[in-house]
Amino acid sequence: MNTIRTKFLLVIAAFSIAISVFLIARNYKSNIEHLQSQVSLQTELALEFDLAIRDYVRQTLRPFAFDHVSENEFMPEVMSGTYIARSMFERVGQRFPDYIIKFSSDNPRNPVNQAGPAERVIIERFNLNPNMNRWSGEIEIDGIQYYGTFSARRMKESCLRCHGDPTDAPKPLIAQYGNTAGFNRPMGKVVGLDTVAIPIEQYKAAIWKNSLADACFVVFGVGLLFVGVFWYFNKLVSSRLAVIADHFRKASEQDDLTEISLIEFSGNDEIATTSQSYNAFAGRLRNIYGSLEQLVDEKTAVLQQVNADLQSEVEEREKTEIALQQAQQKLMLHIEQTPLGVIEWDLEYRVTSWNPAAEKIFGYSREEAIGQRAKEIILPEKVMPHVEKVCADLLKKQGGGRCTNENLRKDGEIIVCEWYNTPLVDQNGNVIAVASLVQDITAQIKHEKQLERAKQIAENANHAKSEFLANMSHEIRTPMNSIIGFSDLLSDEQLTEDQQSFVETIRDSSNSLLHIINDILDYSKIEAGDMKIDLVPCSLSEILAEVYALMELTAAQKGLAFEIRSSSDIPEEVITDPVRLKQCLINLVNNAIKFTSTGHVLVRVTLEEVKGCSYLKFEVEDTGIGIAADKLGSIFESFQQADGSTTRKYGGTGLGLTITQKLVKLLGGDISVISDPGNGSTFVFTTKLQLTGCHPPKGCEA
Repeated sequence: MNTIRTKFLLVIAAFSIAISVFLIARNYKSNIEHLQSQVSLQTELALEFDLAIRDYVRQTLRPFAFDHVSENEFMPEVMSGTYIARSMFERVGQRFPDYIIKFSSDNPRNPVNQAGPAERVIIERFNLNPNMNRWSGEIEIDGIQYYGTFSARRMKESCLRCHGDPTDAPKPLIAQYGNTAGFNRPMGKVVGLDTVAIPIEQYKAAIWKNSLADACFVVFGVGLLFVGVFWYFNKLVSSRLAVIADHFRKASEQDDLTEISLIEFSGNDEIATTSQSYNAFAGRLRNIYGSLEQLVDEKTAVLQQVNADLQSEVEEREKTEIALQQAQQKLMLHIEQTPLGVIEWDLEYRVTSWNPAAEKIFGYSREEAIGQRAKEIILPEKVMPHVEKVCADLLKKQGGGRCTNENLRKDGEIIVCEWYNTPLVDQNGNVIAVASLVQDITAQIKHEKQLERAKQIAENANHAKSEFLANMSHEIRTPMNSIIGFSDLLSDEQLTEDQQSFVETIRDSSNSLLHIINDILDYSKIEAGDMKIDLVPCSLSEILAEVYALMELTAAQKGLAFEIRSSSDIPEEVITDPVRLKQCLINLVNNAIKFTSTGHVLVRVTLEEVKGCSYLKFEVEDTGIGIAADKLGSIFESFQQADGSTTRKYGGTGLGLTITQKLVKLLGGDISVISDPGNGSTFVFTTKLQLTGCHPPKGCEA
C-alpha cells in the first residue's frame, strides 16, 4: 500500500471501475429512455387512432344515423363511438393480445368498459387536476408492468343529452342501457378514459440482457486498457523508481559511502534526470566522505570522551559517603606510598602538604616543611628568577605546568628535579592553591650523559674502523693490481700447461680478492659518509652497452642467454652518476649469472611515473636458484646471503647487495626483490630521471 505502484494501481482500478459503471449505467439509461420513447410513440399513435375513430363517429356517422333512423331507435354499431372503437381494437387485440386499447369508466353503461383499480387511480388523478387531460408513464395493471398513455374524456355541454339527466336522454338509449349507468355526470368531471398500454417487461429484460453483454464488453475493454496502462506505467515509471529507491535504500544502509553504486539509466525524461542527479550527488558524497570520516572520528572521540566524563560524573554523584571516604583513604595511601614527591602550596608558596617521598627527596620531615616557603628551604639563589616566573604563570593559569631546575637538599646537596605543577581552582575559577609532583632526576641525567659519551666513543671507533678499512683496502689493492698485471704478462709467455693453469689460478684468485677489496672499500666509504655521487650528463645506451660487453662473456661461458631490453621512450642522454649506475647493474647481473645454472638473465629498462616524478626502472630477471621467503627481509643487510651453503658454493662477501642498495638510495631511488625458490628472482631498482637542460619538478629533486 506504501508503494507508488500499488497506489497507482488502486487509482487506475478506481478510475476504471468508475468509467465502467458510468458507461454501463449510461448505456442502460439510454436504452430505457429509448424504450420509453418508442413505446410512448406507439401508445400516442394508438391513442390518436382511437380518438380519430371516435371523432369520425361523432362528427360523421352519428349525425348520419340520426338522420336516417327513427327517433325511438338506437343503433350502437353506428351511433356509439366507444362501441365502434372497441370493436375495431378487439380485432387488433387478436394480433397483439398483450396490448391494452380500451375505453374505461368508473360507471360505464357496458360492464366491459368498467375501469380497473389502476384506471380508477388515473381517473382520480385527472379529477384532482382539472387542467390535465393526458398522462403517460409506467403503470402496473393486473400485476403486469405497462407503459400507458391515458386521455381523459371530460363532461361537456354536448354530452348532457346522453350523460346528463336521464329524462333528457333518447328513449332508445334508456331502453338499451337503463337510466342509471352513465348519467348524472357533472360538467368538467371525467366520464371515462381512453387507454393505450403496452407491456414493457419483456423489453426491459431484453435491455437488461443487452446491457449485461455491453457491460462485459466494457469491463473487458476497460480492464484491457487498465492492464496496458499499468504495464506501461510499471515499465516507464514504477520499475525505474524502484531502482532509484533501491539505490537510496542501499546508500542509507551502507557504512562506507565511498562504495555507493551508481544508477545505470537511459533517456532524458524526469526519472532519467533524477537518476543523473542521484549519480552526481553520489559522486559528491564520495568526494566529501573521506574528509567527513576523519572529522566524524574526531568528533566521535570528543563525544566519547564527553560521554565518558558525563558517565563518570553520574557515577560519582551516585556514590555513597562510605565510597567517598574509601576513595579519600586510597588517595592518601597513594600520596603516602608513591615514589613521587607530592607537595601542596598556598598562594604565597608556603608548604601545606608534604608526603614521605618529598621527605626522602629533600631531607626535610613533614613537620619541618609545613608552613615554610619554597625559597627558604629547597631553592638555590641562582634559580630564583626562573622559579618566580613559573610561579607567576601558574597563578595566572598561563603555563608553568612542567619545569626542570636545580633544588637544594637539607644537607646542602644540589640536585636536579623535574616538577609537574597544577593550579587548584575553586568553582568560580579562582586559583586557591598549587599542587606539585616532583621527581629527583639527578641520577638519570648522569646516566644519560654517560650514555652520550659512550655513544660518541663508539661512533669515533666505528669511524676509525672505516678509515682503517679504507686505508688498508688502498694499501692491499696496489700490490694486488701488480699481481694481476704480472699474471697477465706471464700468461702471454710460452708456458707449460701446468704453468699456464697456475698463472690463471693466480689471476682469478687475485681478481676475486680485488673484487672483495673493492666491496670493502666502497662499504667503508659509504659507512664513513665519504661516498659521493657525481651527477653528469651521460648516454644511458652507452652504459647499458658497457654492462653487456662486460657480462656477456661470463654468461656465455655458463651457457646462459643474456639480453638487455630498453624501452623506446627512454631519452638518449640523462643526468646521473654513470660509474655508480653501472656498478649497480654489474653487481645485480653478476649475482644473477652466479646463481643461475640454466635459462637466461634478462635486464629490462623502462620509464615509470610515481606521484608526478619520472624514474628509470631497471629489472634484472634470472632463472636461478631463487631466494626463500624468510630470507627476503634480510637479503640487503651487510654480510648476509641466502644461507651458509650459498657462501660455500658460490663465494662472495655478502656486501654486494648492501652496497647496491645504498648506491641506489644515493641515486634517489629504491630497490626491491621478488623471488620464487627454484624458479629464479627479479631485482628491481629505480633512479630519478633528470634530463639534460631540464630541472626536475618541485618535490622530485634527487
